[in-house]
Amino acid sequence: MSKFRSVAKLATAVGAGGAIIVMFAAAASAHIAPDPAAVQSGVATTVTFNVEHGCGDSPTSSLQFKIPAGVTDAKAIAPAGWNGAQDATSVTFSGGSLDPHTPGDFEISFTAPIAAGSISWLIVQRCAVGEIDWFDPSVTGQPQPANPAPTIKITTGPPTSDDLAVAADDDSEATATTINGAHTATSATAPSATTSAAAVTTAGALTSAPAATSDKTTDNGTTALIILIVVLVVIVAGGAYVVTRKSKAPPTAEN
Repeated sequence: MSKFRSVAKLATAVGAGGAIIVMFAAAASAHIAPDPAAVQSGVATTVTFNVEHGCGDSPTSSLQFKIPAGVTDAKAIAPAGWNGAQDATSVTFSGGSLDPHTPGDFEISFTAPIAAGSISWLIVQRCAVGEIDWFDPSVTGQPQPANPAPTIKITTGPPTSDDLAVAADDDSEATATTINGAHTATSATAPSATTSAAAVTTAGALTSAPAATSDKTTDNGTTALIILIVVLVVIVAGGAYVVTRKSKAPPTAEN
């Protein structure tokens, strides 16, 4: 009977470990999502950017959005407890604190570009400890990059339901390099024509801190997940070994 108890305990440990891995995987795929995902060209609109997490366990303290080319009249609509500001190149939210594990909405009103295509909002998310640079361009047909810049489709007429549909996340990630403080996806396929190369190369102007800080935040999360998987494998292997040894042990004499 002790053998079955050991197996049951082992199964419980495996299940708990699996649940933890699922939670880590969900956090790794989180990003900053725009709503709506598409707007009509030349039309005044308000887009909500949903910030899904902080820098690991550190709360978000400010967000700086680079205004894409063609966008005019961009203004911050600050949530309660935050300050909003804007200038010719960026929109900033500061003065607040967003729990690292609680999503928060930040709104920006603007007039969409006249030309159809898409626009990407490069964002520096600063936290009490660390920061994340959301600079990576998303390329159609390629894996989702590590820190994608939120992209909004610009349509010639009112957006259709297909335009507004948010594409499903791809769990795999493209390799990224850091150039002058900005991330660019390393891929044989060039970014789509609607992604501004100039916006990517000048993104480093958003932050004075080196982009390595955001790389460290991403790398720490990946390293923690790998360590967790290794520990789980060791626990399972050890439990299996103990169960096997017990099943092979000679029976003891009973009085």
